[in-house]
Amino acid sequence: MASLRVTQIPNPHPGPEASDRASDTWARTSIRAYYTFHYSESSGFGCGFHCKPNPHVDGLLHCQERENTDSAYSYEPVSFNARSASGLLWELFDAFDERLRDRR
Repeated sequence: MASLRVTQIPNPHPGPEASDRASDTWARTSIRAYYTFHYSESSGFGCGFHCKPNPHVDGLLHCQERENTDSAYSYEPVSFNARSASGLLWELFDAFDERLRDRR
């Protein structure tokens, strides 16, 4: 069984160092919202694209992935070119397709 968790905070308050939304915090996305698209399987595999603060990565936008519940997540910065929420959805689905295809 698999699930996809989606969350969004459309008007986040990232903190004083990024409050102008022009800092490096927002450099890899033009969508100014916190969001999470996280895919999980009953095997414990999980991968997701997150745009929110995380102490494991610089900036906000990243991908995190683990093989099973005994594995630690790995984190890597990602970027999307979308300028709208609908464009972002298409890019996210393409990115998930790429990652999940590698597992087959």
